Amino acid sequence: MSDTAENTAFDVLLKLSQNLLSDPENPKFREFKSTNATIQRSLINPKGAIEYAIEMGFRATVEDFQPKYVWHSTPENLVALRVGGEIIKEHVELAAAKEERSTKSKQTIAEEKAAAVKKALLAFEDDRKARKQLDARTKHYPPMSLMRPASQKPPQSPVFRTQGPGEALAGPVPRQGFNQESEDTILNEEKPIVDKEE
Repeated sequence: MSDTAENTAFDVLLKLSQNLLSDPENPKFREFKSTNATIQRSLINPKGAIEYAIEMGFRATVEDFQPKYVWHSTPENLVALRVGGEIIKEHVELAAAKEERSTKSKQTIAEEKAAAVKKALLAFEDDRKARKQLDARTKHYPPMSLMRPASQKPPQSPVFRTQGPGEALAGPVPRQGFNQESEDTILNEEKPIVDKEE
C-alpha cells in the first residue's frame, strides 16, 4: 500500500470514529456503502483498512440488494471504536511529525548544499580577482625568458673528492696486512726457516 493510500485510509477511519463518537445515534454516521467510489478507494482496496473498520464494530450487511457496513451500538463496539480512534489519531500525529522532520531535514540539506555552492562560487571569484591583481602587478615586468640570457650556461656543481680506502692525503698506501699489492703474503706471518747448510 502506498503512503498516500495509507494516509487516506487512516483519515477516513479517523473521521468515521470521530463522527460516531460525537453523535453515535446519527444513522448517517453509523453506515457506509461499500460500493461508494471513495469508500472503495480508501477502505476496501487498501489492505487492512476494512478489517480495521470491522474491528471498530462495523459489520457487513445487505439492505435492498445494496452491500454496506453498519455500526451497531453496543458497549463493546463503543470501547473498540474509542480505542481504535485513539490509535489511529496517535498514528496520524506521529506520521505528521515524521513527515515534518523529513521536510525540515530535506530543507536543511538543500540549504547546506546551497551554502556550499555559494561558498565555492565566492572562492572562485576571490581566486579570479587575486589572479587579476597579480597579472596587473606583473604586467610591467619583463618576461622571465628575457631576464636571463639563453647563451649563458648555468654554473656547474662543485666536485668534491673524499679520501677513499687505501689512500692517504699524500698518495696511495699499501693495504694493511700485505707487503705489496702483488704479493698475497701476510706481513706478520712467519716464514719457514731453511738451513743453508744442506
